[in-house]
Amino acid sequence: MSSAEIEYFSRRDRQKSSRTDFDSEKGRLNYYLHKIALHDTGTCDSCRQAETMEHYLINCSQNEIATAVKDICDQRKISFTLPTILRQVAVLEELRHLTHRQL
Repeated sequence: MSSAEIEYFSRRDRQKSSRTDFDSEKGRLNYYLHKIALHDTGTCDSCRQAETMEHYLINCSQNEIATAVKDICDQRKISFTLPTILRQVAVLEELRHLTHRQL
């Protein structure tokens, strides 16, 4: 296998990983952790709302991530909705660099 082929497979694997890491129902956010008995309340540490992926990436007014996601969507001229964000590998890669959380 050539290095170009390896790069192609590596890039494709990274894209798959990005999409699954930011699954809309799972991830390492408090709402899901609560469902599997690893968090007491399932709420956002900042605003006490249910910490789902949509809340964390779009709705929380208390964290800087939702504002950053909105800015990224505006810059890329894409819809600021969870399904759209989760389909955009480039956006997910930017998010990975912005958040201190493992999703």
